[in-house]
Amino acid sequence: MSEIYCGNCGNVVQPKDRFCQKCSFPLELETDRTEISQPTELVRGNCLFFMLISMLITSPLVAIVYFISITTTVGPPLSNMPAWIIFLLGIGSIAQFIFAMAIWKWKKWGMYGLVGLSIIVCFINSIYINNQSAILGLAGAATIAFLLRKSWNQMG
Repeated sequence: MSEIYCGNCGNVVQPKDRFCQKCSFPLELETDRTEISQPTELVRGNCLFFMLISMLITSPLVAIVYFISITTTVGPPLSNMPAWIIFLLGIGSIAQFIFAMAIWKWKKWGMYGLVGLSIIVCFINSIYINNQSAILGLAGAATIAFLLRKSWNQMG
């Protein structure tokens, strides 16, 4: 249910009131009242739901692969990377899981973190793999940003 406020002092007023009880401001005109409705509930669409679920499932698995590949011999493209970069990518996969969980809980910082992480991984991939793969890696963050556009102002 929505509440009505005095346009002068912000006091809650009743729809039948002609004057504000606090400041005596006349409330005869509709423009003298400010109606504030309850915030609408945030709803995940199917695409956002499946993207976040896939990130929450695959990110820890990718992190495990990165951490295992530090000590074992793997083929390209990881064989071209120093061990510390592979370790950094494993940490990034864990961070991606955390950011996806934050987005799931409607936190803006999760999206900021995901975009920042995507840019860092894009830079690493452009050095060690190729530019096409690097730029394609930004598509996930861009898609999630697009899917969150209607909910952005309500996110915490």
